[in-house]
Amino acid sequence: MDLDKDKLKSLKTQMEIAVIAVGRERKSQEFYLEASKSALDEKSREMFIMLADEEKKHLEKMEHLLENVKALYEEEKKKK
Repeated sequence: MDLDKDKLKSLKTQMEIAVIAVGRERKSQEFYLEASKSALDEKSREMFIMLADEEKKHLEKMEHLLENVKALYEEEKKKK
């Protein structure tokens, strides 16, 4: 029984971490997009857009991870 509680606690912690990570990736993407708007030259603008695109990829991965952890958490809750 303690193993079940430990597993649920671990999954909940993982969800909390993933939620934080999703927020940070989103803010990073927004930061780079805003920076691209105020870039003084085309090369800088392109660099910021490229960085924003990379953050978007990270965001998508973290959102996918969050969905998976949520699903595992719900599955474990049903077992109880």
